[in-house]
Amino acid sequence: MPATESFGAAYRPFDSDAYGSALVGLQGEKTTGEIMRYRFGTEYAYGLHDSTAFFLRAGIRMQFESQDYSIGLGFREKKF
Repeated sequence: MPATESFGAAYRPFDSDAYGSALVGLQGEKTTGEIMRYRFGTEYAYGLHDSTAFFLRAGIRMQFESQDYSIGLGFREKKF
């Protein structure tokens, strides 16, 4: 029966009210009989500690059959 092991880590290199904040993350998984696979992503947030915030995100999958990437934008408004 296949078993999957997984790990992950995230780090916030900076977090400033004036300049925004950044977050990077890495996730890996290994299924019995297969190669190790990785996901890496990053996010920049401006206004994270305010009621309104904007987010830019990017990520990539490595060692998958189709090595995909993703990008995104986000918006948060607490006063809706």
